[in-house]
Amino acid sequence: MRTPLAFFALCVAFSPTQGTEPGIDDLLDKITGIRKQRAELDKQEAAAKADLDKKRREQQERYDALFGPQPKPPEPKPSDPLRDRLKPAYDADPAQLDKRAAHAKDLAELYRQGAGYATDPATKSSGDLLTRVREASATVIGPTALVAVRTAVAAELGALLPTDEPLTDLQRADVVALFTRLAAILDALAG
Repeated sequence: MRTPLAFFALCVAFSPTQGTEPGIDDLLDKITGIRKQRAELDKQEAAAKADLDKKRREQQERYDALFGPQPKPPEPKPSDPLRDRLKPAYDADPAQLDKRAAHAKDLAELYRQGAGYATDPATKSSGDLLTRVREASATVIGPTALVAVRTAVAAELGALLPTDEPLTDLQRADVVALFTRLAAILDALAG
C-alpha cells in the first residue's frame, strides 16, 4: 500500500512544471522586479549626489569664511592658429628679448603700412604689393630681423595671393585682414 507521502513524491517527480523554462508571467514578474530595483538604486544615487553636493558647498563656505572667496579662473581664450605658428618663430629668434620686441613692433608697423598699400589704387597687382612691402621693409626693419617670422608670413601671403596677377577686391580685403591680424599679433608678442 502506498502512503500519502510516496504519492506526493511521485506527483512532484512527474509534475509538468518541474524542469521547464519559466513562463511569460514569471519573466514579466522578473523584469518588473528588476525595474523596481533600478528605480530604487536611482533614488539612492540621486540622494547620495545631493548629499555630496551639500557637503561640498558647506566645505566651500567654510573655506571661503577662513580665506575669502577664491576668484574664478579666467576663461581660456580661443587659440589663434596664425599666432600659434608665429610665436615659436618669434621665440626662436636669436636677438635679445628687448631687441626682438623692438623688431616685432617695427614689423607690426610694416604690416600696417602693407594694409595701406593693399587698398591703394596705385597697387595694381600682387607683385606690386609685395614689391612695395619689400621696399618698405628695408627701411622699417632691415633684412636680418625676425627672419623666421617673416618666412612664416610669406607663406601666409603666398596662400592668399597669386604670383603676379591683378589684385581683386576680395584679395585686397583678405590681405588687409591678414596684415591687420599680423600687426596685432606682433604687438602682443612684443608686450
